[in-house]
Amino acid sequence: DQTWSTVEIDSCISVGAYEDIHCTDGSVWLENSTLRGSGTHLYVDGGDVIFTNTCLNNIIQTAGTILCKGVPQEYHVYAGMRIQDAITAAITATPNPADTAPYTILIHPGIYDEAITCASWVNLRGIGPKGSVVIRQVNADVLQLNSNVELQNMTVLITTPAAGAKSLIKDAGNAYTGVRLSDIVLAYTTPAAIANVGILLTGGSTVILERCSAIWVAGTAAEVVLSVTTAASTVTVDGCNFSNNNSVASLINSAFAGTVITVVDSRLHGAASHLVASAGIIRVANSQYRSIARTGGNIVDESPQLQDAPWKVHRWDWMTALANMD
Repeated sequence: DQTWSTVEIDSCISVGAYEDIHCTDGSVWLENSTLRGSGTHLYVDGGDVIFTNTCLNNIIQTAGTILCKGVPQEYHVYAGMRIQDAITAAITATPNPADTAPYTILIHPGIYDEAITCASWVNLRGIGPKGSVVIRQVNADVLQLNSNVELQNMTVLITTPAAGAKSLIKDAGNAYTGVRLSDIVLAYTTPAAIANVGILLTGGSTVILERCSAIWVAGTAAEVVLSVTTAASTVTVDGCNFSNNNSVASLINSAFAGTVITVVDSRLHGAASHLVASAGIIRVANSQYRSIARTGGNIVDESPQLQDAPWKVHRWDWMTALANMD
């Protein structure tokens, strides 16, 4: 608990029932050790703790910084730690994050109550089975993207949305490129009379969604799973599963000229409007959908079986009838 003090712990084992390490100031370096007692392994309410090649799992952090270093350009985050601390450390690390030196933050199973701001060339990857890594907020936006970043295998959750629409993932008006979201679950615990958005793109970003899902319980407002507004974005939705049983909601919304949303090998279902366009274009191929709402732009099904049909179905005039065929 002394400012500027540094304690180094190397090759130690603790099996006690009490608190192992408590840091309130200064720095603690922990290497090649095992903490496996029944008490709190690491309690940090100030200062900095860095550990590597160490086995521990009972962590409490109320302040300060905890970092787990893996191989070069890799950090680990365990339940009780903060993801943002690892992102901040990666930004200032040597070499700096770049296309030739991307960083990966491995997030171990747990619930992480924090809002995240991503950094370019710093990827976030959940470790463990689907649903075991949850990043959540009670009533706030959860995750802001950045260019050249991949998010993989995590649930992004708002538990109790209240006043004002909230988004799970957003670009915050920035034109990000090279964004990839893989195996992401978009979730709201409690439906509300608020037009919440799963992924909100307002800056003109380029994003790929792979194997993402949003199975929402019906609220009472015009929620949207994927919404593009105020700037032209390019989005690919590949192998995703979106559903909402709220009839005034929508699943995919294109609302700005120049936007191109491509939906491939995906399933859209529920009582919501599945494809909504007031500007831009939504291209669909080999996907399941039924409900379409178009006031501008275009919605085109480019599935091979439609392209090869005698009537060459490519225009909106045929889309409503096709979408409602059994």
